Amino acid sequence: MKIYIRLVVFLLLMLPISMIGQIYVGEVVGDSAKPDVKTKKERKQRNAGTSAGKEKYFQFTYFMPEMYPDFIYNEGPFIQGSGPSFGALFEKGGFRFFSDNFMINDMANIGLFSSIGLGVEIHDFNLQDDFDGYKLPFFFADYKIGPDFRFEVSNNLKFDLYGSIGVLACYGGFVDGTQTGINGAYSFSYQPKSPVIALQTGVGFNVVLMNWLILGTHLTFADGAFKYLVEDDFGSNDVIYDVSLSSFRVSLGFFP
Repeated sequence: MKIYIRLVVFLLLMLPISMIGQIYVGEVVGDSAKPDVKTKKERKQRNAGTSAGKEKYFQFTYFMPEMYPDFIYNEGPFIQGSGPSFGALFEKGGFRFFSDNFMINDMANIGLFSSIGLGVEIHDFNLQDDFDGYKLPFFFADYKIGPDFRFEVSNNLKFDLYGSIGVLACYGGFVDGTQTGINGAYSFSYQPKSPVIALQTGVGFNVVLMNWLILGTHLTFADGAFKYLVEDDFGSNDVIYDVSLSSFRVSLGFFP
């Protein structure tokens, strides 16, 4: 049910942008009967030298997924009290694709946003102080694509409001070691069996300064099911954790 609610929210947020896009589809900038070639040429030259015409970017993101399970678990990577402590994401991609046919008063534009990212999240497993063993963080691969609306406040200040839909893949959270229980020391191991693939939706806000510096935030919504092989002194079995992967991100980037 959660994913349907988030899709509805996503569509409602993007509705004003899509309505503007429908109004301006096919509209040629300038005189439709006799386009101003000089004006179009000057516009293309301006766009080629500013962030409006740049398609690729690099950015570093403070990445904080929720990673809290839907139920309370007594053991494992998602034991009660555990959670993300810090995450980082490196993103690269086609920042936006656009056409002069979608310009609005020569100040705003509707395009397509796309990116791919790789990240790592350091997790607090909330293990006992006497835990002795190994624990590995979670790793993420993020791909998203969606509409982008850009408004140029001035030549040096622009902002992007964009919605995205894509795939978020996560793997990790391996824990292997020993600690003290009710009956003394015991060993246990939680091994992830396969990557988690989750559909994600989201919205974001970016500010572009000096035609090369990007400051932004991005809010995504996603849920995933983590499957682990659990082994301890009493045997082994598979356990599935239903976990929220929704995240808030703050990023700093630049155009190459």
